[in-house]
Amino acid sequence: MTYNFFTLSFTGDWKHLEKEYQSHYFSSSILRIRISIFIGMTFYALFGLLDAILIPELKHHFWLIRYAFVCPMAVVFLWFSFQPAFEKYVQHCLFALCLAGGLGIEAMIMMAGPPVAYSYYAGIILVVITIFTVIRMKFTWAMACTWLIIFFYEIGSIFIANTPGPVFINNNFFFISASILCMIAGYAIELNSRRRFFANIQLKNARSQLLEMNADLDRRVQERTRELTEKTWRLENEIREREKSEAEKKKLQNQLIQVHKMEAIGTLAGGIAHDFNNILTSLLGYAELALDMVDKDAPVRDELNEIHTSGIRAKELVKQILAFARQPEEDIKPVQLNLIIEEVLKLMRSSIPSFINIQTRIHSESRTM
Repeated sequence: MTYNFFTLSFTGDWKHLEKEYQSHYFSSSILRIRISIFIGMTFYALFGLLDAILIPELKHHFWLIRYAFVCPMAVVFLWFSFQPAFEKYVQHCLFALCLAGGLGIEAMIMMAGPPVAYSYYAGIILVVITIFTVIRMKFTWAMACTWLIIFFYEIGSIFIANTPGPVFINNNFFFISASILCMIAGYAIELNSRRRFFANIQLKNARSQLLEMNADLDRRVQERTRELTEKTWRLENEIREREKSEAEKKKLQNQLIQVHKMEAIGTLAGGIAHDFNNILTSLLGYAELALDMVDKDAPVRDELNEIHTSGIRAKELVKQILAFARQPEEDIKPVQLNLIIEEVLKLMRSSIPSFINIQTRIHSESRTM
């Protein structure tokens, strides 16, 4: 905070605050000013009783000053304080009213003369105290009003009242001392008022900056949250896609393993069927030789026929196994489904428990072409 040491006005970077401070001073002190004007006018009027007691022969002259000049002026300024234009002329009005009150008391002192006049000197001190601490005029205006009152007192005391030297010195001592003390008090009051105003401005600016920072932080948090949400959503989609790909990959791997198993089984079955086919070839050969060697009426011929028939069936089964193991590329052509179904049932019969009965109802009119 930078300010003029004498006038207390804001200077430098804070010069623009002066007008705002004056408006703040007016709005915060207008009620006090009105009350001060009313109380000061009341006391100024009540001291008319002192006039009637101390100097009744001049009371009408004193009352003329009090009730015809100073108090009506106070009433007019009190009324004016409720008008919009009062804010612009508040210091002028207070200066004129306080100066009129002080000069009125000095006029009474000059007219009364000693020793009665000595009782009225305290009134000037009361006016000075009121200027600085009650009404709280701006420091420069208050100081000008105070010293102007003292100046007129000096002129009146020397050239009009012919005040004795010791009394003149004594009164000036108290006047000047009271004025200096009131100036210090008024200076401190206005300086503290300006410092509080400046601190409030700084606090207001800090709050505004804090609100802006909070708003900016909220905006950044929202943007960051939105970005994180979008990234999370994309990541979840990627994870789901990856899990889906992994599942499909695992499924394909299982299928590939199964294919390899089937190929291995087919290879194994083909090898076994090939060796078994060689055994069946020998068995069928010997069965046919045995049938050729025995008579048609021999009892053993039926058993040999049964062996030969079973060998033929076993040979057909081995043929089917070999066909499955080789998995040859076949041409697409019409087939008789009933024959294929019958062969499949024969193949399944060997792998199904014997207590399970298989019933078939095959109705087909297809023929080979």
